[in-house]
Amino acid sequence: MRVLVTGGTGFVGKALVKALINQNYQVTIVTRQEPSKVEWLGNSSDQVAWLVWDFSHSGDAPSIQAQDVVINLAGEGIADKRWTESRKRSLRQSRIDFTNNLIQWVRSQSWKPSHWLNASAIGIYGTGSEVFTEDDRAGDDFAAQLCEDWEAVVTDQIDWPCRTVLMRFGVVLGHGGMLKKLKPSFVMGMGATLGTGEQGFTWIHMEDLLRAILWLLDHPEIDGSLNLTAPASVTNAEFTEALAHSLHRPAWLMMPPFVLKLMFGEMAETLLLSGQRVYPKRLEQEGFTFKYPDINTALNNLFR
Repeated sequence: MRVLVTGGTGFVGKALVKALINQNYQVTIVTRQEPSKVEWLGNSSDQVAWLVWDFSHSGDAPSIQAQDVVINLAGEGIADKRWTESRKRSLRQSRIDFTNNLIQWVRSQSWKPSHWLNASAIGIYGTGSEVFTEDDRAGDDFAAQLCEDWEAVVTDQIDWPCRTVLMRFGVVLGHGGMLKKLKPSFVMGMGATLGTGEQGFTWIHMEDLLRAILWLLDHPEIDGSLNLTAPASVTNAEFTEALAHSLHRPAWLMMPPFVLKLMFGEMAETLLLSGQRVYPKRLEQEGFTFKYPDINTALNNLFR
């Protein structure tokens, strides 16, 4: 089976490409510029092809060998920078415009994939103290609208017979991403609870995320929206304590809300101080089992 992956050189993308290769998939990675060094592929580069193309701009579309699956992970990191109006436009362009252009490119090809797995995020539910599942509607903040509009491109624009899956990721815990940013301060004993620490924190271990995506490839009868999150979300305070414990360091500090708002503005209010708790109802109903269902098991595995 041939799989086209966008965002294949990012934090999740690299790990997914390696997992696909290990399962003997043929992978085509979409990238703006072909990497000069691909050590992370190991000795499996013969299973990987590169499509060097910037789908954010129009132009002569390249033609490639038929692909059975598209896994679209493209999108700039939502928490990487303060949400200025310019930043918001970039976040929308990297998700909504890119995905629309990608679909239009596929439509121009002589082949059509029979499976389309698209990244999204649990931010679609907005914030709150309740536990959200796939049965809940989208929220009304910027992150929620971003996810809702992103998913709408997939459901509205794919007009050929194709199974579509909208994968709503929680915070991915692995050797990179958020933990890479947090680890230095926690190692120095400067780990801090954000605000009251009562806000929900919904996460998933990288290994379980990859297992879930591969599991979805093996279960073509499953489509629609799925929360790719661990079943046991925690509070920010519980996460802070668990991370500090896994690193054998204290974490007694508290970051006041006004400091976070001064530093990050609207992003702080939505992503850092409000939070959400999300449950993977459909994954569990369909029979997926988690290897790392609780935060302590997950972090102890990553930092053992």
